[in-house]
Amino acid sequence: MLKVRKHLGKHADQRILNDEFAVLENAKTAPSYLEVAHRVAALVAVGGEEREMGFLTNHLEWSPVTVCD
Repeated sequence: MLKVRKHLGKHADQRILNDEFAVLENAKTAPSYLEVAHRVAALVAVGGEEREMGFLTNHLEWSPVTVCD
């Protein structure tokens, strides 16, 4: 389970639905992943159709568009 630490606000690109920093809270896996993660939810074109997808990365400085690309 992820716990949101910081919402990074609205993005100019309407395809970006959520942009936030989060940490793992699961008792079994959290000790292995102590760092904050960058979580992005976005509408992404797959096979000519837009689908909502979620992305998780340790690259905190990347823009949400770069994370999705």
